[in-house]
Amino acid sequence: MRVIRAGERVSGISDDIRAALTAFGRGQADTGGVALLGVTFPGETSLFEAVVLRPHAVHVVVGVHLQSPAMRLIAPLHGQWLADGRAVAGTDDPEDSPVVTALRDAHAALSTLSAATHATLPSGIVVAVGPYAHAITVPDAGEDGSVHVLHPSPASVRAALGGGRASPDGAARPCTIEHARAVMRLLVPDAQVLSAEQLAEEGFPAGDATSATSATSAHQAARPTPEAQDEQARPGRVGAQRLPPRRRRTRHVTWWALAGLALLLLVVLSAIGVAVATGDAETRPEPHATGDSAERNVRDVTFVPVTTSREPDCIAHTFGDAQMAVEQLTCAGILLGSFTARHDGREAAVSIAEFEFATPDDAHTFRDIVDTPGRGGAHDLATRTGRWPGEPPGFDGAVQHSDTRGSTVRVVLLAPPEHGVDGDLGRDRVLEAAADVPLGR
Repeated sequence: MRVIRAGERVSGISDDIRAALTAFGRGQADTGGVALLGVTFPGETSLFEAVVLRPHAVHVVVGVHLQSPAMRLIAPLHGQWLADGRAVAGTDDPEDSPVVTALRDAHAALSTLSAATHATLPSGIVVAVGPYAHAITVPDAGEDGSVHVLHPSPASVRAALGGGRASPDGAARPCTIEHARAVMRLLVPDAQVLSAEQLAEEGFPAGDATSATSATSAHQAARPTPEAQDEQARPGRVGAQRLPPRRRRTRHVTWWALAGLALLLLVVLSAIGVAVATGDAETRPEPHATGDSAERNVRDVTFVPVTTSREPDCIAHTFGDAQMAVEQLTCAGILLGSFTARHDGREAAVSIAEFEFATPDDAHTFRDIVDTPGRGGAHDLATRTGRWPGEPPGFDGAVQHSDTRGSTVRVVLLAPPEHGVDGDLGRDRVLEAAADVPLGR
């Protein structure tokens, strides 16, 4: 899921929505797509928390921020909301739903997106409630499942984005790469549009660009896209017959080409000379660029490296609230390691991430976040790089151990029992040993 901020925060629930979407990671088949945050449609005043475009569904996200957290929320789509038995204000009519206007605007937005993409996708609306709601009941949700009222977490948002109301004609056509780019030009005209390769990684199929380009032009008041300008320019090239005689123009271009070729040859010869002079120095690998294969033995637990690395970009290797934290705090780098731990005749998959911060206070703040279930953490290095032999172990439901030493935080994940060590004694020993296993500097 590619998360792109189109505008400012809409409400107090915006950060939770962003964290839930960011937790999906990038390029994953089951959660691939593009999420645009803080969206306003051209010519409209309504501001949406997000528009989530996926290859096989499109959703509009609106937010409702309650005055205080609620354990039980009764949230009809048409009628008064009750939070722990108390009426929730939000409209001029106390008997009305606080999202009645937002739902109307969201349906209009979905119609606009359908016209912009020329795709018949399942569509839906997500009503994100904050600051917190434990149990939410929607008495009139209906059978089509097109509206979901939820408190945004990675699990709840994933479930909501997995469905939607089917297209009227029942013949769903996927959203192609060009359709997705057309929507981005429509809603985020000032941002750089994602490349075809990036969108393909998110699962968008290739397709005809004609309908998408024309749809964007219709919504952007005759401001043609670069692709459209390129297509329009080609027929005009028949006028090239009015240029000076071809022979003279060709000779002029040839001299420039020869000069450029000579310059290129000089650069290549210089590069060869530098390579010879430096000898083997250029062949040495970057430190920590790839992991070593040396086994580590800590407290009778043997750790066999699958891969290790030191990365300067903490944001790229984290997700959820943890990703937002390393963006706000001063994270200098992250040490990552994936290991097979062996103890007492059994093996376990272990993932380690060690964060380096500027101050101990930043380290303690970050540890409080990663120690809270559901607030994110670090991606496993071997899983992301495809280094695990065979099927990746999977760290959903993993046992976690964290430790703070000065301005560093180490987070250890031990794969669940089906992929790891059974029994509390073996589990605790492996976690304690992993807290001290050397990663390299």
